[in-house]
Amino acid sequence: MVSTLILGVDLVYGRCGLVKVADTTDDFVGAAERLVNRHGDYDYGAWLDRVDEALVSGAWDEAWARMMNLIDLTFKKRY
Repeated sequence: MVSTLILGVDLVYGRCGLVKVADTTDDFVGAAERLVNRHGDYDYGAWLDRVDEALVSGAWDEAWARMMNLIDLTFKKRY
């Protein structure tokens, strides 16, 4: 997976190598191409196992719930 720089994604998934974080359009496209073509300095199978472990642990569910809470709070403040 490739993400733009979103602090929560970078802190939870980017810094441990589960998500490639890209700052520019060229970086994003390059990272996506490397992942699709499975090129780079990583073992795709090992990476996929680590991603599966992280998702099974509920970390994504917790992150999603926090994001939705922030969206709801922001919406309520504006309207």
